[in-house]
Amino acid sequence: MTFDHKRFWHEVAGAQARNPGWRIGQAVYNTAFNLYQTQATKFCAGPLDPFYDDSRIAAFMNALIIEEESYGTQLSVVKEAQ
Repeated sequence: MTFDHKRFWHEVAGAQARNPGWRIGQAVYNTAFNLYQTQATKFCAGPLDPFYDDSRIAAFMNALIIEEESYGTQLSVVKEAQ
């Protein structure tokens, strides 16, 4: 599967509009959790989690995209095997 950058950042903008007190890192993590829960959970409270530290956004996004694309590939392989 290909990570949908446009949709993701659209959702982040919406999250910030609905929650004006959120920093960008909070909006990024919460959006990732809403859209890619299985993948985002792997980074919760770890060194890449941007929820409390906005400087981690780029590293988090790189890892999330890799996880999402890998997860999508794994799902495709399982479906083909069935």
